[in-house]
Amino acid sequence: MIVRNALMEDKRAVKNLLETYGLESDFNPKECLVAVEDKRIVGCVRLKDFGSFYELAGLAVEAESQGQGIGEALVKKALEGAGNKPVYCLTVEPGFFMKYGFKKIEGVDLPKKLGEKVGFCMATGAEWTGMVRNP
Repeated sequence: MIVRNALMEDKRAVKNLLETYGLESDFNPKECLVAVEDKRIVGCVRLKDFGSFYELAGLAVEAESQGQGIGEALVKKALEGAGNKPVYCLTVEPGFFMKYGFKKIEGVDLPKKLGEKVGFCMATGAEWTGMVRNP
């Protein structure tokens, strides 16, 4: 398995993977990393630059490939690109992100630019947790 920057031709596979899990399916290859195994995309993650901070989003690994360290490899590679900026995420799996230095925060502590994201998350009916990883 390799983790690489996404290419335009990855768009359909990434969108399908994100939609499988009910995640936002925005695709910008400049923000996206993919995990590839046997020439097939098995996972993805997005690191969106908001200027003063990043948002880590859209972490997805196909069901049959879970438990093999693919999510871990994607998160580690994405965080390498964050430099000295804080990284925020909204997740239903806070324990997973705590392993990478993320801490739980209250919704009011999220940057205002992530306000739309909070609405999307609440609309899914799942219990989402806001988190931040400071440099």
